[in-house]
Amino acid sequence: RGTGPTTLWRRGRAGDPIIVRATDDFKVAGVEVSVYNPAGDLLEQGKAFRQGNEGTDWVYIAGHENIELTGSKITAVATDLPGNSASLSINVLG
Repeated sequence: RGTGPTTLWRRGRAGDPIIVRATDDFKVAGVEVSVYNPAGDLLEQGKAFRQGNEGTDWVYIAGHENIELTGSKITAVATDLPGNSASLSINVLG
């Protein structure tokens, strides 16, 4: 079984958190978040940090304002200790 991220939506403001819940049989080693505008252009990308020492929630802090929130896409890629990865993309409804 691989990692299974679930991404919560954001409001489109710089400083807003994007929260990813990622679980795995072993241990999730890291989560990377990408934000795309409605045209599919990458707006920002970076590593999330674990919320708590052993928790399943990872937090990415948006660095840029996204003025075209509706139709944007957030992708989370979670990687476990053996190096397996799983991704999930969601379209933001606004």
